Amino acid sequence: MVLDPAMNMRKPLFEIITDLDLRDGQIYKFKPLEEALEGLADADDRRKVNFSHLQNQLAIRKNTILIPTMNISTNVGDFSLYGKQYFNLNFDYYVRVNVSDMLLKKWDLRHFEKNTGGRTGSELFSKYMFITGNVEEPRFGQMGRAEIKNIMERAATREKQSLSTLLTKEFPY
Repeated sequence: MVLDPAMNMRKPLFEIITDLDLRDGQIYKFKPLEEALEGLADADDRRKVNFSHLQNQLAIRKNTILIPTMNISTNVGDFSLYGKQYFNLNFDYYVRVNVSDMLLKKWDLRHFEKNTGGRTGSELFSKYMFITGNVEEPRFGQMGRAEIKNIMERAATREKQSLSTLLTKEFPY
């Protein structure tokens, strides 16, 4: 943390790494998620997505909250999410939804795995989405597997570079 002569924190310069641990939570009336899950879950479940435990390590740097990939198990299905939340209330989130697992809840999983060579639902079909914009005007859409892989590789490379810079600052010799 860097302070100016009047002992005020210089917001653009502080860096924080913190652990997030939420239990028994709910994502309530999040329109982009409700619309993305249409046809996969009933309206009430889409409106109230419950999770029992959400855990991750967040970094706050340059007026941005960096959210590394985290897996979230919910009443609707399993998700993977990562992205950035900016202090100006803009955001960029990337989400993978295990569509097969959601649909398999309606079927006998043992019968399905026997007929697919033992592969589970998550290995068969996932939906990749982005949610971007700001709280007033969120935008969302679907992405192809190659596009999301490319974004994830670029983000991983930037994070490695950031970690290297951070370590060099902390341990200069």
